[in-house]
Amino acid sequence: MIFIINNRNNNNYILYILFTYVLLYLYDVYLQKNTFIKNVLSGNFSDKFINEFLIVKINSLDLFEINNIGYLKFLSSSLIFGTIISIAKLIIPNSTKNLVNCGSNSGGISFLKYSNTASWVNIFTHFFGRSGNRRIIPGYHICNDLKGRACIIAAIEKLRFVYIINHMTKDSGIISSPVEVQKSNSIIAKIVALENNYNNPCFATIEIDKYKVVDVSKKFSIRISKFLIFYEFDLGLNILVTSYLVKLNIESNIIIPLQYEFLNTPSCLVNSNDYIILKSKYEKEIFLTLPTRIDSELGFNNTLIVNTSVTYRSKNIHLIQDDNGNIFQLNTTFIYKNNETYHTLLLKHLDTIKPGYNIEILKKGFLFISSVNSDHSLMKFNNECLLNNKYFIKSTHLVNLSNIFIKPLFKNLKKKNLIEVKKISNFCPLNAINIYYDDYKNDNKLYLLNGIGFSSYITSLEYGLKITEVANSNLPICPIKIWIIQTDINNITGSDIVIGFEKFTVVLKIGDMIFESNTIGLLTSKKTLHCAIMNSNNIIQITHRTIRHIKSEKEINLWKLPNNLEIKHFDSNSKQIIIGISNHNILYFEMNCCGNFLQTQIYDYKKKITTLSLPSSGNNLKIETFFIITDKFEKQFKILSLKHENWFCTCSIYTLPIIPLNLKLLRLDNVSLVVFISFENGTLLELKINQENFFIYQPKIRFIGIKFIRFSSFFLYNFRSLVLLSNRCYFAIPNKKEVELRILSNKVVNIYIQNITDISGFSFPDKILLVSFFRNNLTIFTIENIENYFSEIKTPIYSKGTEILIHDSFKTLFILETEIYETKNKYSNNICTDSEIFDIFNVNRTNNCISVIQIFSQKNLSCHKFFITNSKDIMNCLEIIEYKINNKPISFLIIGSRLLKKTFGFLYVYRIYNKGKNFKLIYRSFLQYNPLSLIAINNNIIIGSNTFLLFKTIGKKRLLEQSQVSIYNAYISTIQLAGKRFIIGDFNNGIIVSNLNIDLFEINFFARSTIGKYIENIKLLDYDTISITDLNGNFIVFRIPKDLSITVEKGYQIILPKNKIKFEKLKILDTISIYNVGESIKKLLKLNLLAWKSEILLYLTILGGVGCFVPLKTKFYIKIYRKEVMFLTNLNLFLHQENISLIFLNNYTNSLYYPNKRVIDAEFCESIKFLPNFIKISISKGLKVKIETIIKYLDSLKLKVL
Repeated sequence: MIFIINNRNNNNYILYILFTYVLLYLYDVYLQKNTFIKNVLSGNFSDKFINEFLIVKINSLDLFEINNIGYLKFLSSSLIFGTIISIAKLIIPNSTKNLVNCGSNSGGISFLKYSNTASWVNIFTHFFGRSGNRRIIPGYHICNDLKGRACIIAAIEKLRFVYIINHMTKDSGIISSPVEVQKSNSIIAKIVALENNYNNPCFATIEIDKYKVVDVSKKFSIRISKFLIFYEFDLGLNILVTSYLVKLNIESNIIIPLQYEFLNTPSCLVNSNDYIILKSKYEKEIFLTLPTRIDSELGFNNTLIVNTSVTYRSKNIHLIQDDNGNIFQLNTTFIYKNNETYHTLLLKHLDTIKPGYNIEILKKGFLFISSVNSDHSLMKFNNECLLNNKYFIKSTHLVNLSNIFIKPLFKNLKKKNLIEVKKISNFCPLNAINIYYDDYKNDNKLYLLNGIGFSSYITSLEYGLKITEVANSNLPICPIKIWIIQTDINNITGSDIVIGFEKFTVVLKIGDMIFESNTIGLLTSKKTLHCAIMNSNNIIQITHRTIRHIKSEKEINLWKLPNNLEIKHFDSNSKQIIIGISNHNILYFEMNCCGNFLQTQIYDYKKKITTLSLPSSGNNLKIETFFIITDKFEKQFKILSLKHENWFCTCSIYTLPIIPLNLKLLRLDNVSLVVFISFENGTLLELKINQENFFIYQPKIRFIGIKFIRFSSFFLYNFRSLVLLSNRCYFAIPNKKEVELRILSNKVVNIYIQNITDISGFSFPDKILLVSFFRNNLTIFTIENIENYFSEIKTPIYSKGTEILIHDSFKTLFILETEIYETKNKYSNNICTDSEIFDIFNVNRTNNCISVIQIFSQKNLSCHKFFITNSKDIMNCLEIIEYKINNKPISFLIIGSRLLKKTFGFLYVYRIYNKGKNFKLIYRSFLQYNPLSLIAINNNIIIGSNTFLLFKTIGKKRLLEQSQVSIYNAYISTIQLAGKRFIIGDFNNGIIVSNLNIDLFEINFFARSTIGKYIENIKLLDYDTISITDLNGNFIVFRIPKDLSITVEKGYQIILPKNKIKFEKLKILDTISIYNVGESIKKLLKLNLLAWKSEILLYLTILGGVGCFVPLKTKFYIKIYRKEVMFLTNLNLFLHQENISLIFLNNYTNSLYYPNKRVIDAEFCESIKFLPNFIKISISKGLKVKIETIIKYLDSLKLKVL
């Protein structure tokens, strides 16, 4: 096999021929979930009477709890192993607990409940006979009766099912056979449940009916009408009856159900053009005019996009939002006049925010807004505004014609009726990605273009937790150690920073400012070895010869050593202290019932101690019964007892490969602990300990860094956490029954993480604060999203980004942005938005169709140059060409563009100068075809268009035409070049492989693929192996047959005449691997997340998800390689027999397009960790491998990457 290595500096290619031919197996590891939120459901799912809400993504369910101040506490996350299309909350009669039912790509309806094991369980699934996301398969719309008696699930057109739900026991629903309803020529746009008291369940739908009409000329045409239909399901006869039908305006898209008590009949509100209309079976229509914002031009129509409802203090309040982001409050009231009841609708403008995809009102007065093209937001209501009766617009029974009545107006002021509490990052939709390789620092930085319109951003993505600097200060001399004394877990104010120097100690108080203040009674004239808060209100300070116990009343108890002895080693928890002194004795202190520390025991260890470690106390603050010790000359650690009946007896001994340097204990629960052991070669050993029998199991070893590892331990969120310091900084996070190590991003503004000497931290409800120092520089920084592997920095750009290039020479970014804005009429020429993007770039607001080129600095993502092209010229692609003229390096920016509604385009040539900060147009050349893709080689350009490949050469005044190649029925979306190998990504036909002779402008085609249409991007894994992704989320790996590759490279075989192609005569590429990730992949990148980790194939999806494919190695150890593959394949077969998926039954498949081939899903394999014990035992017996060995091997595969 021929491999290619590309040297990025001089573009030289070195070829190697390897004679091993091993099939490529990949292991799919999902690193970061997609950020798109499909729905948010507020309810009581765990039956614990806490404020819960469920965030629904397309492949997972995340349950959160929210408190009074808006802090989100993560409860659980469950993978669906499928795709959720629709979901709804199901109310159970006579129960406070809610169920969830959903439609999915499995072609069925699934009912889920939240179990006591903190996970979702499938209690019933019914299949319709077909699977997938097709428009005739029910699942796109799902709705439950408000009393929990019936459920309707519908397809986009034609087919719908109604289920009767019988609740025989609590938390379970037994469903009878569904009632099938078919309605041809009908498309459902919206479906909701209406209140009908205890009468039959009632549903309202907006449906689009299409029918054929014969006109005078006897020609058929199709007319489309939109209707509002009330359906009533007869529980006795099991039939669905149409009870009300009325024609709507074609722009109606929202149904707002009303309370039954308002009209004593099922009723709802429907939007129509500029009105909201009350619809009911027995009452007259009531019209409410939507107001227009004053800064909008005349004639602008408000289109409602989302709505939500809540009952607050016996008032039925509805919130609606239009496409400009204006949120309106709508109330329904009664007016009694002349012994008659008049029903009235009241509406007022509440606030203006970014448009949302879904709005859900949570408990405690919070509002969660999920967005498609901007960040998600958690907001808090101003309750006074909700109850204020001013500034309302009233409804009328007359149609409010614009030529009779003056339309109500409102002005968008900076209101504070909705206060943003938390912002959740969203990368959806992801438009373009590029990567910058920093060979000097061994770091990779990703640059993403995400968002649409004026909510567009460039995002810098770096591997590691996001850290933000809060404060920075210089100290007079270099400190040695740092501690945090946190007195209030809910507030940062009042905490103390203790800094230990060589001969003294300094105490800093955190308030509005950080200042020196010793209010906690520490001894500052001596060097401090250890300082910690004990039992929430006591402080322990350890110096060389003393232990100071400072009580809450500032009473101090002092314990001293003789002058000839010193304290060398120490550790503590909430009620215990253990120290090792210079004569090899171990002293043990324990807190008594009066709150005093007493020396309980002394033990002569007789060896030089290197480490002492006590486990942290659990939630009950009990006395721990053991500790761990290591000595200098033995390759082992010992667990010694602290029980009164057997003081310091050896409970267990574990042999280590080499002599350890450091050791630290972390508690997972009341039984399990994790011990971290560091060695001199930079490796870290992780072991689990069962406290009941001191059984040591599940060893994991990993390489952390080239420097020796130091530990820093402190309490976060009521559990003890750990930071590992080497040439990179790691953060240990307890997660269920595991500990995850998350690396911190490499730089904190002024210092790099690897330079940190010591670190400590503390937490308050929504953030983690770390305090560190390097030399004499003290820095405080925060960590916000500890669940993410990547940190991001967002910078706004003018419009939707379509392409990004990195100019390595000057470390600049060239961003191509293209957006088309359609106006509704002549009065609405400006783009109505509240974004500050116009103020940032000082751009006129009157552009409707724009193409923008921006140059950004790679250092701080600041804009150097901003340029708007002709409004009718849409930029498609760009490329950078670098070559020398008179030994001077010169760079050119080549941009391909097309004209709106035309089949031809142009090629722009810009010269880059001023160190990449500016560019100047040299000339523009006409192209007969629209340029879709570009690639540059030397000073030549290859252009891919609809049906032609064009060869051009850069001239002084214009592009020189050299040759063109016709490809029948082609749409060349992407092209790649590696040496002489030229790969064409045809959107219609797949990939075509050829040999390129650029000197003669000749192409010899010799191979093609039979699958893989709708290609999004191409990545070469080696010279003969090609990977592609398509719009459907398929990842496919092709390989050129060995005999064909060698003959073509040696020039013995010319398959076709030059620059001609006939598909039937091309050889077929071998298909190596096929896999579907469930989302459209926007970019494939081959890289190492860390310099010492395995090379992976990283992918990013359009919804913001990040994952990677890890090759199952190695080619040179074929026996081991085959064992790995066979083991994982057999494990998958056993797991397929269990109910792993929440929506499939024993037939889970992740690909609905092609059969899965030689790619193994890591999340599916790791689901074995959460199965019941009896299922684990049966799988273990079937594989003839211990369950501990299975879990250890799965963890080792992940450690190759993370």
